[in-house]
Amino acid sequence: MACRLLGLTTFVFHASASKVASGAVIWVWPPGTDIYPGESVVLQCGVPPAHPGPQQDGWSYAWFRHGLRRAPPALHPPRHLAYRDTYAITGAAAEDAGGYRCRAEGPGSEVNGSGVTLFSEEVRLTVSDDTVILKGPYLVSEGDRVILHCQFRKGGGRRTATFFKDGVELATRSSGLAMENVSKAQEGFYKCTSPDRTLESPESWLSVQWTWIISSVAGGLLLFSIGLIIWLIHHRWGKQRSALDRRWPSSKADVASADVPETKQDVTEVQWDLSWMEMSGLLDKP
Repeated sequence: MACRLLGLTTFVFHASASKVASGAVIWVWPPGTDIYPGESVVLQCGVPPAHPGPQQDGWSYAWFRHGLRRAPPALHPPRHLAYRDTYAITGAAAEDAGGYRCRAEGPGSEVNGSGVTLFSEEVRLTVSDDTVILKGPYLVSEGDRVILHCQFRKGGGRRTATFFKDGVELATRSSGLAMENVSKAQEGFYKCTSPDRTLESPESWLSVQWTWIISSVAGGLLLFSIGLIIWLIHHRWGKQRSALDRRWPSSKADVASADVPETKQDVTEVQWDLSWMEMSGLLDKP
């Protein structure tokens, strides 16, 4: 039976509480590390409250793929966007699967001879062609309400499914499996199947964490989302303005000599066309 991770399963499964509290943590949005080809995902690096928050001045971040240091800019797909504590992938493909880690360096980090450097555990993304995958958050706090969904690649996305925990059937639901006031008792391996058991998702581990992880990272994720929207609007307006400038003469003298475009400029297309070299430069700024 294949086994997939909803998130940082080994972060709790193999580490003591003190180690968990001292490291950086990666938040995944939308929840879950199993994604279908073509979907998008955002990773964000979070820092425990025992250290100055990532929103404060002086922190810098680095992202690592497949256990290696950042590759040369030419090797990074244009669909990948890294900015400070955030790493976004749009239009996921098979080559995007694998492990991702982040490093957070406080002011005067050990790289510079003093201070603190925090590493996250590896988050493994799976770009899956499986018929069924289990979708749900991996960073949840005790007392939270959690909903797991069974997502079908064909036949309407989410639909009625039977849910299991550690091999024991829990319930059959059409709107997902909801768990109120979760505790450590809810940790375990979950999977879902079609009601007739002919379709089955891989098992995924769900763990319950501390409140700081949610509060410290979710706020930063919201700020990044707002910034991303602004960037996309600005990017789209820049394309529109450039297209208008090419078509609209600046003076009467230019009317006769103005070239008529052969095709209409597509001003609605939005792409991740910011080069990795530019984003790598931003990433190294505090």
